[in-house]
Amino acid sequence: MWSIDRKKTEADNINALMQRLKVRGLPRNYELFYEALYGAQDELRKDITALGVGPGQVLIDEVGLKHRLPGFWGHRAEQAAANQSRVIRSLSEHIGLASTGKTNFLRSLETVTGALDGATEDEARAIIAQAAFLGEALSDVTRFEQQLVEKLEKGLEQLDAGDRFRERAAEATLRDRLTSLPNRAALQRKLADAYDGATVPQDMALIIADVDGFALFNRTYGASAGNRVLKQLGTIFRKAVKKDDFAARSGGDEFAFILHDVSKEDAVGIAARLRTQVEDNLIFASEMVGPPLTLSFGLAMTANAPSPAHLRAQAEAALAAARANERTPVVAFGPDIARANMRNSVA
Repeated sequence: MWSIDRKKTEADNINALMQRLKVRGLPRNYELFYEALYGAQDELRKDITALGVGPGQVLIDEVGLKHRLPGFWGHRAEQAAANQSRVIRSLSEHIGLASTGKTNFLRSLETVTGALDGATEDEARAIIAQAAFLGEALSDVTRFEQQLVEKLEKGLEQLDAGDRFRERAAEATLRDRLTSLPNRAALQRKLADAYDGATVPQDMALIIADVDGFALFNRTYGASAGNRVLKQLGTIFRKAVKKDDFAARSGGDEFAFILHDVSKEDAVGIAARLRTQVEDNLIFASEMVGPPLTLSFGLAMTANAPSPAHLRAQAEAALAAARANERTPVVAFGPDIARANMRNSVA
């Protein structure tokens, strides 16, 4: 319930701000304002403030692209793909016209050649005089083919540029700019791939970690201090997970991990070690400006979750339980949490 209530409050705040600034309610705009309000990106907040009231979508898109937000790069990638399709259609049309022109010329040439067979000398001269148009037609065909070559070269350059942009967009849509970890979209894809089979994956854990009191820390000591903490966390987590496991920044101060071939007890132990590593290595990033930061961890096992949505909801519920009791900073989802959620839902 804590997670649901928090997300509802965030959504209400974002919608209110977008309405006040007269920004269209597009999904990518919502993502932009979410990152501005809850993503600890001071430069992004400054850029949005500079837009003022009623900014055009083009300007908003420029800000989103500048800060490498997945929704904006994905939208631009769709535009690039559509442009590539238009280029291909245009090239196909020009190739078709060139082929038609050459075919018509050859037919005319065959007609003249056939008429010359068996013609007298006077008839031949008359036919050749009337066929002077073939020279003009040949010039037209040659000129059109030259134009086609130029269009093909330009079109291929556009297609190559589109491919390069789409590669950059794919990278941007799956990578968090601040920490260089995979982002929320990459996490969702990873979970979807894990469940893309006939059976529910076994021995796999999803862990969600949240920085305790990070919003207050950020307001008190500034976004630059918060960004330093998040970058350091990204470095710690990137080095902490095994090669076959997965770590991502899934929200403003939220990180997620996918662990393979583990039991619930293994996953709890790994989460506890991650928390210890943070406490041991984050001191220089946080204590320089304020008190040391701690993390809460919630985890769920795929064996008990029939879908990625269930798995994520269970891990979020476990995280809420961990945040509610500082004596148990690492909590695994189980029947007790399920019953508590059921009671809260009924209440």
